[in-house]
Amino acid sequence: MSGRGLLHRKTFRSHIEITSAVIILAAAWLLVALPLQSHAQTFSVLYSFKGPPDGEGPSTGLVLDSDGNIYGTTEKGGANQCGTVFKIDKQGNETVLYSFTCALDGSTPEGGVVRDASGNLYGTTNGGGYPVGFSGYGCGTVFKVNTEGVYSVLYRFGAMPDGCFPDWVTLLVDSAGNLFGTTSSGGDNNCNPG
Repeated sequence: MSGRGLLHRKTFRSHIEITSAVIILAAAWLLVALPLQSHAQTFSVLYSFKGPPDGEGPSTGLVLDSDGNIYGTTEKGGANQCGTVFKIDKQGNETVLYSFTCALDGSTPEGGVVRDASGNLYGTTNGGGYPVGFSGYGCGTVFKVNTEGVYSVLYRFGAMPDGCFPDWVTLLVDSAGNLFGTTSSGGDNNCNPG
């Protein structure tokens, strides 16, 4: 039994030595290869937002379509200084698809957008919608906008027992077209007193 134990210990020790050697060689290769790869990459600004009537404050992720167009939101700017949904093409040309009005359509789209199979964009606004909720500001909306800028409100949040303020939420869309997301306030008053 002790002979087997020594054999296992010796085999285990050899395995550690071989593994350590492989890790050291891999680390050495990375130290040599990474500087070479970093020189091959370049960085360039595709577009700089200018503020109203352009967007201002793009603070969430982007969506890319098969043609290389980029879609996203800005939480400020636009014609009404209430945020935008934008498109940037491969050449860096920006188009404001929709400017929010801070009213029933919503305001301050802090989250990003998602695309469905037809190319429609969906997102949320942190405010606007019904003029109820906290401070009469509205609790936000769920919206849809197509690539030509045709906009519609799918849902307006109404505080309690409904949700309110879908802050920084990028929706999920399933294969059936259902949308999923969260709100930071509202809901059951027993869980969110005050």
